[in-house]
Amino acid sequence: MQEINKADWIRNEFQSAFEIEISVLSNDPANTLKLHNARSYYLMPFGARSLLRGIFKGEFFRTWNQIKKADLVIFGGGGLFTDELKANLLWSWQALFCYWLDKKVWHYGQSVGPLKKKRSQNIVKKVMDKAWKISVRDQESKEIFCF
Repeated sequence: MQEINKADWIRNEFQSAFEIEISVLSNDPANTLKLHNARSYYLMPFGARSLLRGIFKGEFFRTWNQIKKADLVIFGGGGLFTDELKANLLWSWQALFCYWLDKKVWHYGQSVGPLKKKRSQNIVKKVMDKAWKISVRDQESKEIFCF
């Protein structure tokens, strides 16, 4: 029996339930295409170097257009939001950009935390308060959203 990874499982679940076109944002779109056979675009730039690369190579505008035409943006999986500041800021930036473009965002199957630092709690609360929908995959994550 072939093992299916989390990203493929999420994509398969949504494609079997709905007639949809799925695009994936990734830090390595070529590898994402190879591994998951999914159309992929770069994440929104998160620093000066990635912003310059994105603008000069056109990646920024391709990603912008994909998000702009999306009906729904899904942040799938777990471990995106923890006490690690850089990861929190990266994923928060991705979500906030989608909110800025007035997109529905679904944080799907998240496992969140630990969020012991007040700063982390505040960042995640601001991001999740704007979400269209949140689903978690464990009781600890559910309890975090009650802080």
